[in-house]
Formats: sequence, structure tokens, C-alpha cells
Amino acid sequence: MKKELDYISQHVKNTNILNLADSNFGIIERDMEIARYISKLLEKTSYPEVVSCNLAKNQQRIYELAKTLNAIIVISLQSLDDVVLKKAKRKNIDLSIFKKIIEKINNLGGISGTEIILGLPGETKESHIKTLSELFNWDVSYIIGYNCLVLDGSELALSRENKDFKCKTKYRLIDSSFGKYNGFYSFETEEGIRSTDTMSEQEILFFRPVHWLIQFLWDYRFYYDPLKYFKSIGINPLDYIISLMDKEKPQNISKLFKEFNKEAENEWFDSVKNSKTIIANQRILKD
Repeated sequence: MKKELDYISQHVKNTNILNLADSNFGIIERDMEIARYISKLLEKTSYPEVVSCNLAKNQQRIYELAKTLNAIIVISLQSLDDVVLKKAKRKNIDLSIFKKIIEKINNLGGISGTEIILGLPGETKESHIKTLSELFNWDVSYIIGYNCLVLDGSELALSRENKDFKCKTKYRLIDSSFGKYNGFYSFETEEGIRSTDTMSEQEILFFRPVHWLIQFLWDYRFYYDPLKYFKSIGINPLDYIISLMDKEKPQNISKLFKEFNKEAENEWFDSVKNSKTIIANQRILKD
């Protein structure tokens, strides 16, 4: 691991971020030694300035890791709604422990993060808004929203033959998984939930710009201080973000929102074949 980290630091050119792909970093004692080595590497080479990692839940090492790495500490929740979690057969970290972890990481000057999933079975527009609002109330400083995907081997994929499976899906190309190899274009696709018996496709699309604005204004800090101020006077940042959707906007901003919403809707296709054929034709025309 140390040799690999040395190699990366010597060859990296276009980023100052190190992403640890381990979904449970910190679960074993060895991980603490790796974290200390990364910290020394930063002092020696100025890389990595930012470490992003998903930590094992309910681990006392979380605090020490956060302090050592000054990392973006991500603890996934998926949803705060008990009905949704039960239907998705998921279990969260104890929320009282989660809130203590967030508070302590924030006090240490670290970045506390969590991931939520939009479109899980049983979720409604109202329950997703409530989840996002609570995360802002708890001062989670990095909130990442994902579309629910149907992955091979997951509960959603295994329950397809169940009559209770009332989700409708579509396909899109994965924006980070494509390439041109010996003149051949290769694209990977993903299958996402576009509607359920409790949430329509239009309701799911409603959250696409909401998640985008959270990432842009809050996570990336472009409007972080004003949002923190709103929070200090009793205005939940989510309420402000949602209000932006309804306000009359300058022409250039209005155009940006329209184009974003159009792309958010048009990126989904009824089949893998349709998505790849359309994009391939676009690439051929462009070439």
C-alpha cells in the first residue's frame, strides 16, 4: 500500500484528490497506519491535499482518521425514512451516533459527508425533502444525492420477479465510463429507477436540479456562507434552494436551468440499445 501511494504521488498531475475505494476504511487497525502514511506523504510531496473515503460505521477510529487525514468523511445513510429502509432491506448507523460523529468531525475542522439515494421503494417526494432537511439541520457539510440504480445482485435486482416490485426503470450512459479503443467506441450503461408506486417520474426529475444546487452551492462552497447564515436565522438551506426553482430568474440563468432540466430528462432511454445507438450516431456525426 505504501509503495502504491508513493507511486501515485510521483505520477499524479491533474488532481490533488486521493479517493480511497475501500467502502469500510478504518475497520481494521492497519488502516490507521495507512492514514498516518498518507499524512506524512502530504508533508513530503504536497499530495494529496484532499482525501475522500467511506468509513466503517460505528468505529471509534473515525475521529482519529478524520483528524489525521483532514478528509471528507462520508457515512452513507441512503434515507432517514423507516418505511423506505425496511422496503429496501437496509439498516442505518444509529442516528444518535451519526449526529455525534458529524458534530465531532465538524469541531475537528474536518468535512462530514453522507450519501442519500433518490427513488428507493416506498419513498415519496415529501420523505425525500424531509431527509434532506434533516441533514442540513444536523449541519452535515457534504451531502451527495444519487439516483437509485438497479445493480446485479442487489435486493432490487433480486426482487424483480416479486409482484411487489412496482418500479419502472430506464437506462443511461455512465459519464465516467466510456472510451475509444482502436477506433471502437465503448460505453457502459446503468439502469436507474425512474418511477415507483409512491413517486412519479416527474417527482424524481424535480430533485435533479435540487441535488445539483446542493452540490454546487453547499458541497463545493460557492454559496456556503450565505446558506450558513440563513440556517443561523432559522431558514433551512433546502427551503432556500427549492425556492430558487420557482423564482423568476435572469435570462441567462433561466436558460441554464432549462438546458439542465432538458438534459436530465433526455439522458434516460427505454433500452440499452437505444441509448448506445443514439450516442454512437451523435459521435459519428461529430467526427
